[in-house]
Amino acid sequence: MRIFVESVTTYFVTGKTRKGSAIQSAVKQFKHVLLFNEEALTALLVNIERLVDTCNKKYRGSMYSVHHYKEKTGGRISVRPKETGTETPVATLEYAYVVDVYCDSDIKRTMADMVRTFAPDIYDDFKVTIDVHNPQEGGEA
Repeated sequence: MRIFVESVTTYFVTGKTRKGSAIQSAVKQFKHVLLFNEEALTALLVNIERLVDTCNKKYRGSMYSVHHYKEKTGGRISVRPKETGTETPVATLEYAYVVDVYCDSDIKRTMADMVRTFAPDIYDDFKVTIDVHNPQEGGEA
């Protein structure tokens, strides 16, 4: 199943240090990225953990840890200070599982089927509109 990284949030307060800035810069590049499968998500998580461990060893200051919250529809990877876990995070990456992928004809067919089922009284007018705007499907230009 494909996974879409919906957002990456970084926080100014924790991004002022070299450690925070390095982590934020690395995580930001995944905003609006489509991950191929669960293995890619796992690779992302493992590499974020490796980066945080490396930064914790290299730079002084607050120790950071990675938290992964997974749900049925998606999840969140958060990098935050270890102390109590309530401090401002360094970065948060939110993702969602991609339910399906549509091309233009799939969208037209899906919309037409929905209209036929839930609003049959407008189906003929709706279908004509689809055909008129798409000459390849037999309508007028």
